[in-house]
Amino acid sequence: MGDSENVNYGRVLALSDLKIQDEGTYWIDNGENISIITLKNGEVKYELGRIWC
Repeated sequence: MGDSENVNYGRVLALSDLKIQDEGTYWIDNGENISIITLKNGEVKYELGRIWC
């Protein structure tokens, strides 16, 4: 994964920022919160961002 601060602050992610680039819905856990993203047609879309856990 690219800069983890991008996820922490809900910044736009590029497909190239991600290790896994297959289409689908994923959750990212950084230890303090999670974000749910969808990869489709070469784009990254936040479904839910910075959910504290």
